[in-house]
Amino acid sequence: MTINGSTKDDTLSAGSQISITLGVQANNWLGVACDYFVYCVVPSGKTYFLNTSAQWQLLMSAAYEGNSVDVSGYIVPNISSIYEGKGTYTFYFTMDNSQNGVMDGTQVTTSVRAIVQ
Repeated sequence: MTINGSTKDDTLSAGSQISITLGVQANNWLGVACDYFVYCVVPSGKTYFLNTSAQWQLLMSAAYEGNSVDVSGYIVPNISSIYEGKGTYTFYFTMDNSQNGVMDGTQVTTSVRAIVQ
């Protein structure tokens, strides 16, 4: 997972563009029925989940449900719709090996933070 091309957390000026890109190698999970979750905790503490229609929502939702595949260069869409201004935005990507739209199986998670000042 990268923020503006970097794998490290990034500090940005208010109004700067944030671009989150994710990729994953399924490795031993290749072809396993799973869920992919893309979510963000915003400065107010709310957690938004990207759903299968690429829209952010407050209810837990998987961005993908199916057999795991390798993903590269997926640009997380519609970030401006969850922007609250200054503060910390922590973006997560979680693979869960229990395909049911809930994070309740064995999980692998990566994250990156955008600190907007």
